[in-house]
Amino acid sequence: MGNKVLAVDFDGTCVEHQFPDIGPPMPYAIPVMQELVRRGWKIVLWTCREDHEFLISKKYLTMAKRWFEDNGIPLHGCNEFDSPDMYYSGWTTYSGRGQPRKLWAEYYIDDAIPGGFQGWLNIFRLIEGEEFKEGEIRGAQMRKDLAFEADLQKKIQSVRFVEDKED
Repeated sequence: MGNKVLAVDFDGTCVEHQFPDIGPPMPYAIPVMQELVRRGWKIVLWTCREDHEFLISKKYLTMAKRWFEDNGIPLHGCNEFDSPDMYYSGWTTYSGRGQPRKLWAEYYIDDAIPGGFQGWLNIFRLIEGEEFKEGEIRGAQMRKDLAFEADLQKKIQSVRFVEDKED
């Protein structure tokens, strides 16, 4: 794997959906992303959040970027306009300013995928090929997170794919 870049959605992936506010962190989001960065992964924020130019109180993107900073997760870039760290591919979508917002990454982590968000423990397992070591996560928070993950696994297993029937 050459460029170890993860494009990470924010609402519903890093934090629970509470837009325009910032929800509580999704289980294991912070420690897993911190460990991935430690292992050489570059995190790029891949979000629909934007700051509003004329409404100072509507700095939704700035709030999301600050969340990463406050939680000790360095961002390599963001899919915002005029970002020097954007990655371009042959397939881009363009804004009204003529600049692409789609970026290149090794993996895209988002809650808007078929079957829903797989949880940060599964993300770590898929990317690194090993189990995440909980380390400092203990007590009630760990039990809460494990219960959430167990519930999520049940939901994932209950998803049935309907085969198209030919007439």
